[in-house]
Amino acid sequence: MKEMTLKELNELSMIWKKSRILFTGIELNIFDFLKKPISSIELSQKLDISRRYLDRFLNSLVAIGVLKKDKNLFQNTPMANKYLNRKSENYLKGLKHINNMYHYWCQLTRVIKEGKPATKFQDIRHPENWIENFIEGMQQFSSEKSTKIVELIDTSRIKNFLDLGGGSGEYARALLKKDKKLKGTVFDIPEAIKIAKKYTENSEVANRINFLEGDFFKDPIGNNYDMVFISNILHAFSLKECEILFNKVYKSLNEGGLLVIHEHFIDESRTEPEYMALFSINMLVHTEDGDTYTEREITEILEKSNFRKLKVVETGFNSHILTAQKV
Repeated sequence: MKEMTLKELNELSMIWKKSRILFTGIELNIFDFLKKPISSIELSQKLDISRRYLDRFLNSLVAIGVLKKDKNLFQNTPMANKYLNRKSENYLKGLKHINNMYHYWCQLTRVIKEGKPATKFQDIRHPENWIENFIEGMQQFSSEKSTKIVELIDTSRIKNFLDLGGGSGEYARALLKKDKKLKGTVFDIPEAIKIAKKYTENSEVANRINFLEGDFFKDPIGNNYDMVFISNILHAFSLKECEILFNKVYKSLNEGGLLVIHEHFIDESRTEPEYMALFSINMLVHTEDGDTYTEREITEILEKSNFRKLKVVETGFNSHILTAQKV
């Protein structure tokens, strides 16, 4: 791994300034008002905030390339208009979730010193006011790749499946679109199911999908499934909790049924890929026991839970599909 230079170190120490400027713009909903050129005076009146402070702030957004300025009038760049204006169909809802994460990451020193997450109940089993931003963000993120990822799953012998912790139901809908004979169920907490129903009600697969609300550690998840699909939730829990979950999934499957896990793995050194090493810090900040895991750690627990015929394939999106069978 290449050693960082002094210049790169200095740049790294300052990079937070740009992201903080962006997030403040998002919090103030500034980009909704900048489809057309507007002065800082007029915008300050619309937002009821200090003209001087707003003017300097708008100039900083110009400096980092998010806005453009002409004769003291400010306007969104085409990029900002497309992705940061809430009225745009391409609005990046997931940035609100990233901004929420930013606030909790600011407590990282205390998190490391005390060995506790940033807030007492900040894992997704204890929904706070940020849960909608989280689910909406994951919907947008998964919709960009769900169709290609489900193509890696052999559904030829599957009739019904469970999407466990399915969030907005994006992967469940992708599976149903891929294979017309399938019927699916999405299981998640009530706040997530509410959003999943919103995305599903006008979908072509609405008549082939059911919903179950609850906590998958405490509540029944159903049974007689030919396949259980789990995408990007294992990292929110400890390995012991993953084992408990695998045992519960095993009992819910028919003989010969498949467990399909979509997850990002870290290497054995726990330093690569870089984004996963950073993501492990995210788990410290937001969860009591969550972590990033190696492929070996997960496969060992699956075998301990009596799953066999394990197979791992790369998705092409820096993630993996791991399949295991109940035999």
